[in-house]
Amino acid sequence: MRLKRRSPESQLRLLRVQKNLWEKNLWELLDRRRAIDPDGRIEEVYRKVKPETHAAEILADLPDL
Repeated sequence: MRLKRRSPESQLRLLRVQKNLWEKNLWELLDRRRAIDPDGRIEEVYRKVKPETHAAEILADLPDL
């Protein structure tokens, strides 16, 4: 089976798309806040965090951890 040759412009476009997808996935992973118990296990993951309400949300969840 022969591989299709791509032009340099097409290769560059493909690399940019791959880089953007990688960056998007990385930022989605880093943008989550986690509550970790004393044993080091992740107990709660907060995906959408608002600075105004996040502290109250964690304090409300502490008894359940």
